[in-house]
Amino acid sequence: MPPANGSLETLADVQVRIEKMNVSALELRRMKTSIKRISQMAGASPSSLSVDAQELRKAIVNIHPAAHDVRASTFRCYRSELSRALRLVGALDHSLIGLARNHSAWAPLLAALGDMRARSLSGFANWCVTNDVLPTDVNEAVARRYLHWRETRTLSRYPRNCISTIFWVWNRARETVDGWPDRRLDLDALKPPQKWLSWDELNEEYCRDAESYLKGLAQPDLFDPNPHAPRRPLSKATLSNHRRSLGVAASVLIQSGYRQSEVSSLSDIVRPEAFRIILSRIHDIAGGQVNSRAKAYASLLLRIARHHVRASAEQVRELEAISAKLPRAPYCLKEKDRALLRRFESDRLRARLLFLPESLQACVDADLARGRIRYVLAQVAVAVDIILVAPMAPQNFIGLNWGQHFRPSEGKAGELILHVPASETRLCLRDATYVIPPSVASRIEWYRHSVLKQMGCSADGYLFVTKSGRRKKDTVMTRQIQKVLADEIGYTITLSQFRHLAALFYLERHPGDFETLRALLGIAQRSTTQRYEGLTRRIASRAYTDFVIQKRAEMLRQDAQ
Repeated sequence: MPPANGSLETLADVQVRIEKMNVSALELRRMKTSIKRISQMAGASPSSLSVDAQELRKAIVNIHPAAHDVRASTFRCYRSELSRALRLVGALDHSLIGLARNHSAWAPLLAALGDMRARSLSGFANWCVTNDVLPTDVNEAVARRYLHWRETRTLSRYPRNCISTIFWVWNRARETVDGWPDRRLDLDALKPPQKWLSWDELNEEYCRDAESYLKGLAQPDLFDPNPHAPRRPLSKATLSNHRRSLGVAASVLIQSGYRQSEVSSLSDIVRPEAFRIILSRIHDIAGGQVNSRAKAYASLLLRIARHHVRASAEQVRELEAISAKLPRAPYCLKEKDRALLRRFESDRLRARLLFLPESLQACVDADLARGRIRYVLAQVAVAVDIILVAPMAPQNFIGLNWGQHFRPSEGKAGELILHVPASETRLCLRDATYVIPPSVASRIEWYRHSVLKQMGCSADGYLFVTKSGRRKKDTVMTRQIQKVLADEIGYTITLSQFRHLAALFYLERHPGDFETLRALLGIAQRSTTQRYEGLTRRIASRAYTDFVIQKRAEMLRQDAQ
């Protein structure tokens, strides 16, 4: 914690304090400049940024240097100088380097690990030496103290990430290094307590009833006479979300005072009083603000009441009346999506995105010439190139397979046709077909023959694979795309947001043409494209503003004549 005299609360106080210390003019200028620049990039002033490590970390971790035309290496220097200033004034602890290498108990163990693993464990070992913790004393409680120290007394970017590495190295060393303490560290002991009960902690009868309902959604009976019965199977992702929601609904009731025996079937969670408690809790979690989650819970429970439980018409009307009290969420894009689209009204930022695949390919080619395969950069280059011209649903994008989804075009030479059959789409209603232009097709060919083959992977299988040739998980590929985008252009873009960008770009050239946009994005319902009406209004406003400015200029020229 900062000194108790109360005079050190913000980075502005740090600037004042270091001016009174015995440091050279050059060092002082570097530290003050770093404080000023990091504050600017965080969108704040030094007087508004706290010296508390946890609060300061939240501000710094969201800074992407590329968004401020700052090199990553320059930003690392800023962070280093900021940390140095905070250590000088006592807001952070000084670095612990080399202590364990000279310790009688820790040194032999680190030497036996080898350089790579010893480096992963050295920070923890140095802290243990400082706090008089011997290797035989290490347990989950010690690791928890170390994590608290990293969170509160260092500016480590992701403090929790190092703990899993430490536990992995420790447990492997326990099996391979002679003399290593025999205690195994359990990472689950450091996880925060669960907010909701796990599926195994719920009433067995309730779980069986819920699983029966979900099975009916996965394999619906087309001839079910109930008008509210599902007519098409739901995807695995949707079923997983429903399963999680049913677990949360039961947990809310049990945590509100219901006994396990009182929540033994889905009929128990759609009783009016239970329904009210569940929606109230979900609404409170959102801080009482307008949110779509509470509406989604209400919709799910109403479907259960109408179809699975077959509640009476009177009970359904009462549930609908309770649901109607939830504030209606505006049918538009989320604020984070609207903010991203506003940023991409800049031609400069658009250019950086549109030419990103080309620049990434140049980086990969330069490294290939030196014998290094930067396959992640190559995959992101191809991924961005494809998603810009084929804004398909995320669940289909990661699973693209050369042999299954691509074929040469019968029209223009060099073009490809990207075809995803209806059976693979989320709604299973219609095929998704896109034309891949020659420039993008040539980059795909480059990736298949120059990267995949050098990795030892099949050039005719999945496009996005691991080193071993297995298809990448959706979450892994998405994370890698976002990281590269943050490093290169300064902003993270999800695969869904690429679809929003496609809507923006198309509507700018074809204002009001929502029907073609719906076909481009593969949207089933016409009402869904209403989310983009705000884009049309902004485009119309800009067009009208340009007309007014142009008219003024014409009138000035006429007056001058």
